[in-house]
Amino acid sequence: MLVKPLGGYMTRVIAGERTYLSIVLGPVERGLYRIAGTSEREDQHWTSYAFSLLMFNLLGVFVLYALQRFQAVLPYNPAGMAAVPADLSFKHGHSFCDQHQLAELWRREHHCRT
Repeated sequence: MLVKPLGGYMTRVIAGERTYLSIVLGPVERGLYRIAGTSEREDQHWTSYAFSLLMFNLLGVFVLYALQRFQAVLPYNPAGMAAVPADLSFKHGHSFCDQHQLAELWRREHHCRT
């Protein structure tokens, strides 16, 4: 049921066309670009992209590690789950970031071919 509307929306976004969510998400996107010190019209060199990707994933590993290590004391833990041991927390965060990197590299390769 979502193939047509979601596919059409994604096609318009990738082509740079205006969508029905542009009014709401456009200012948010421009704000994020401003915070990052870039613009939507700038191309990113592959070395800065690689550095950004690695830093984002490194940050992700640390955030996931912290979430799992402090799980027992964080709010909204209705099941009362205990903290995950340190070695398992690192393995989970690392494997999640590996999957994210593979998906992002596939997306960039696929986008460059079209």
